[in-house]
Amino acid sequence: MRGRALLADEVGLGKTVEAGIVLSELLRRRLARRVLVLVPPGLVAQWQEELRRKFCLDFVTHD
Repeated sequence: MRGRALLADEVGLGKTVEAGIVLSELLRRRLARRVLVLVPPGLVAQWQEELRRKFCLDFVTHD
């Protein structure tokens, strides 16, 4: 995949898991150098924990 991607599924369709799989693969293949994940403020901790726990991905957060 070259360029950019937008994941904008409806609520409850597994965006966190889908994003984790895609990010893991892009990073494994060295096809991504930087990743920007935008989530509502109330979901930052949930996303961060789930990506860390399920995919061993750790992110710096900014608000």
